[in-house]
Amino acid sequence: LRLLCFYSLWSAISGSSGSIYQLREMHRQRLLKWSLPQRGRYESFTGLLSLPQALLSGLLMRALGARGTLALGNGGSAVNLWLSAQVTSLRQLYAVGVLETIASDRGGSSSLGFITAGVGAAAGIPQGQLQGALSNLQTTCQIASPLIWSKIYDLGLRVGRPALFFSVAAVGAGVQLLLGEALCRSLRSGREVET
Repeated sequence: LRLLCFYSLWSAISGSSGSIYQLREMHRQRLLKWSLPQRGRYESFTGLLSLPQALLSGLLMRALGARGTLALGNGGSAVNLWLSAQVTSLRQLYAVGVLETIASDRGGSSSLGFITAGVGAAAGIPQGQLQGALSNLQTTCQIASPLIWSKIYDLGLRVGRPALFFSVAAVGAGVQLLLGEALCRSLRSGREVET
């Protein structure tokens, strides 16, 4: 149960949280100096790619189980964040956008619900009560997260590496991958995780 709480804390503060997305947009605007129509085309492109994602998440859950899907989501997030730090052109952004959409953490987030249910059952905590507590914990962390990430972005600007926050977030996603694996292993029976 403590590991699930720590995983939830980490995911709320780390680069997979929503806090990094505002910085990502600021960074892309600063780097690419793209016009509003260019940005609109890119957002439409990635939106179109995300349409089959819900179907893909279900297929991945059936094929890999919750544990494998969580690992794929966290690992995909780490790779995507690292690649995002390398982007210097609009063409590269489109290539990373394909990976970002395909390897997003949507499937990992879905599988976390199954894992949370397994942890709650093992601890004797009702699902609603556990989800509510985790939600409160994450909300509290998300208050501090933008402050942390804006400081990291500012540091990157000062040292001449504006994409530094992507690299730090990639390391954070890697730690989240390890935490997710430890969380899955901590369950007494793998059956709760593999459903």
